[in-house]
Amino acid sequence: MAQFAVIEQAKKSLKTVQDYIKVGMETTIDVAQDIAESKIESEKEIDTLKSVMQDYVQMERDLEDFMNSVEDVTNQAAQSQEAIDLEESVEKRLQDYKNRSRKLPLEGHEKFLDLTEKIAGILNPDGEVNCIPQTPVCGGDEEMVLTQSDVNTRCPYTGKDMVNPVTNKHCKHNYDRDGIYYYIKIKKNKAK
Repeated sequence: MAQFAVIEQAKKSLKTVQDYIKVGMETTIDVAQDIAESKIESEKEIDTLKSVMQDYVQMERDLEDFMNSVEDVTNQAAQSQEAIDLEESVEKRLQDYKNRSRKLPLEGHEKFLDLTEKIAGILNPDGEVNCIPQTPVCGGDEEMVLTQSDVNTRCPYTGKDMVNPVTNKHCKHNYDRDGIYYYIKIKKNKAK
């Protein structure tokens, strides 16, 4: 039973690490919002922060996989009459959990979606795609005519260039099909 007390103490320490990861995620969101609100050329910085968020998501998944593995093996050992090689059992369970979590995209994590949603909301407050009208725009100087348009091809939920773009019929927002479907799947009734 003494070895289980050590395991319980280690799990408490890991929960503290888990809290630090959550604080890091929230701080990343706050910094990204500040950068987006500053209205300076911030695409590179925001991409860096998205990468940082992906790192936090991966750390959280790795930690959760490990904690779940330890929990499973601890329960199994407590119920078993036979001696169990705890280290080997944890390694096997951990590999099972990692194989499952590898299939989930990091960009589908709730905090990553929150990050991209808040950045998109600041950069495009009306939810409009960043377009300049195709018709010539003339001011006081009739010789200057705007002839090009700037179109945002990134999905606000995945942060990646859209592969299969779709348009919301109600608000006319554009998304990548896989990105919006995954967002709806994760958010369920909370998706808007």
